[in-house]
Amino acid sequence: AGSDAGALETDAGPIDAGQSGAVDAGVAELDVALRADDDDCLWAIMDRTQRELLRFGPDDGADGFIVEVGTDSEQARMGLRFVLDVPQGARIESAYLTLYRVGPESNTAPASTMKVQVFDTASPPACDASHLHDVPAAHAPEGLWPTWVGGYVVGPPRQETVSPELASLVQHIVDKPTWQAGSAVMLFLSPDSMSDGEFAQFSDSYAGEYPPRLSLRYRAP
Repeated sequence: AGSDAGALETDAGPIDAGQSGAVDAGVAELDVALRADDDDCLWAIMDRTQRELLRFGPDDGADGFIVEVGTDSEQARMGLRFVLDVPQGARIESAYLTLYRVGPESNTAPASTMKVQVFDTASPPACDASHLHDVPAAHAPEGLWPTWVGGYVVGPPRQETVSPELASLVQHIVDKPTWQAGSAVMLFLSPDSMSDGEFAQFSDSYAGEYPPRLSLRYRAP
């Protein structure tokens, strides 16, 4: 039940991180950068077991502290958990994810793409390095909502890359009866169009600079 990037693009475009306040009467903006280490994580095959990790670091051969998506032997997948001060019944006008690609310098074409899903719950648990999961969907009992948005270009190293429109994914979670201001949306990123052996690394919250960021415009009920 996938959707390509073009089908969900809007004229509004990505939000400038410097913006704040209402776009027009009744429309508010929210820009959330991940700061807690347990709000972003990855799943990777380590020692033949799929493990939930808070990050890769220099001890793992990474350049800094990173999260990753790839089709190499580790088969890394990424989870990003955003706590949103959005009221119940809100209409999501736009939603864009911004990531800073760290590397690698070669191996992965800048035009390679990822796809984005959401964990199908308004209460996704925090990431935990002690978890051992056969599949990332086991992170939450509800698993992943099968709808996805593709075409998220990984971009060149040392640059930010902005996702296609993700409003439909965020709206699905905000529409849940259990949603209230302060609930969370957890995004899941996996390969979309990547050649075998490619992987893209992105700065995580633990790195301190260029953390993952979700930018919303929404209309309160």
